[in-house]
Amino acid sequence: MHLMKRAEIELAFGCLLSASISLSAFHPGGNPRSGAKPEVPVLEGSNLSARVRVTLESKCGDCHSDKTHYPIYSHIAPVSWMIERDVREGRNALNLSQWQSYGDEDRIKALTRIASEVHAMQMPPRNYAMFHPTASPTFAKVGAFFSRSWRPVCSRGTFMYR
Repeated sequence: MHLMKRAEIELAFGCLLSASISLSAFHPGGNPRSGAKPEVPVLEGSNLSARVRVTLESKCGDCHSDKTHYPIYSHIAPVSWMIERDVREGRNALNLSQWQSYGDEDRIKALTRIASEVHAMQMPPRNYAMFHPTASPTFAKVGAFFSRSWRPVCSRGTFMYR
């Protein structure tokens, strides 16, 4: 009887694994990997300092650019569908790989929104931060980042951030 129970569990697990792998070929909301241009530099054409640029790329780039790093488990359904949805929504809200296509007003709005959401601890989302603990900046880093890097200055008629 014990062997029968174990065989049933193994069969069920095998079926679930096979179904998951088979379903991984389907992308219900579209595949964000197709059409992405990872060779395009993040924040190209911006006046941001290298420090701010590196911080934004490392902390925000997975969901808000075409340079998404997909972990191995992101290729297996249904986890792949959740990750693809998050990346799609992130890019729709702001795609740092398309920075140079944004006008000055949109860039200012984007930087202001980034500052506001990070300061309010709304970014990165909790479900992302759980699996990527290094994505969440510490309180000290957030404070230092905003006090030094996000002071708007006017230089030759353009709005930029240091």
